[in-house]
Amino acid sequence: MGGILYTILIGAVIGVLARFFKPGADPMGWILTIILGIVGAWAGGYVAAALGLPGFLTADNLVAIVRSVSVLGILALGMAVVIIGRGIDLSAVAIMAMSVAWYLQLLNTGTSDGLAFLYVLAGVLAIGLLNGFLVAYADVPAIFVTLATGSFVFGYVRSQLITQDAVPVPGGH
Repeated sequence: MGGILYTILIGAVIGVLARFFKPGADPMGWILTIILGIVGAWAGGYVAAALGLPGFLTADNLVAIVRSVSVLGILALGMAVVIIGRGIDLSAVAIMAMSVAWYLQLLNTGTSDGLAFLYVLAGVLAIGLLNGFLVAYADVPAIFVTLATGSFVFGYVRSQLITQDAVPVPGGH
């Protein structure tokens, strides 16, 4: 995660520096110049990894990269829908992380795949319904509801539903 943040930061700095070294009327503007710097930093990092790390361009590694990024992509799409609708959801990451941990904990205790999935799905839907009710009908600002929900979910799942800090994936899954 730190690598992604550093790449974005370095790219943003490169974009800002590019605007300082080439001042004046540029049809691209500040924001697009910064985005171009971020894309360039990402592409540079990818090329450097491909050249410097043996096995980086193997099929197994590329599949692993896509799998690890896909979760963030799904969360980003969900957050984009919320933001486009002029809302905010600060609980999404906590709900995602804790639902996965609870699911793995249920599997480790012998619960069947289907039943564990139903338990976790019911919990996530209940949290979503509670968030929606409090924002839509109780007129509580979404930022407060989702901040509180995220904190509650993280604390409750960590203290009551999972028994260890890192929940292993059971064998055969």
